[in-house]
Amino acid sequence: MKPLTKVLIGITIVACVALASWYLFFNVYLSPGTEPLRFSLLNKDTAIHTVTVEIFDPANNPIFTTTYTLRPQESIQSPELAARRGEYLFNVMLDTTTTVQHQAYVAEGNFGVMVTIYSGSQIHIANLMGD
Repeated sequence: MKPLTKVLIGITIVACVALASWYLFFNVYLSPGTEPLRFSLLNKDTAIHTVTVEIFDPANNPIFTTTYTLRPQESIQSPELAARRGEYLFNVMLDTTTTVQHQAYVAEGNFGVMVTIYSGSQIHIANLMGD
């Protein structure tokens, strides 16, 4: 192998290592990170409601299933569920009669959903945004 070829191979290896280091430093170490996945439930109705929440990870595996009973004007904050980026599917069932699905993408600034119950068994689901 000629000396010039060895030098070019060495420069290429150094450049690849420098690019990989740059990527790791700026995109991993300096990244603000991801808020843990969570949700909130709020019953704005005057009736008591039973709410079942199922959450599926990006691979469509169930990661959370629980049923709550909410009195009028009561709210509940979930525990922290996951901190990985990706799209999560929320299935929210109200009083075993109404089911709503919602996709929430967890990334920087986005970390879950707010489920609000209104009169007439209406459900509104909105993404939660962080600082």
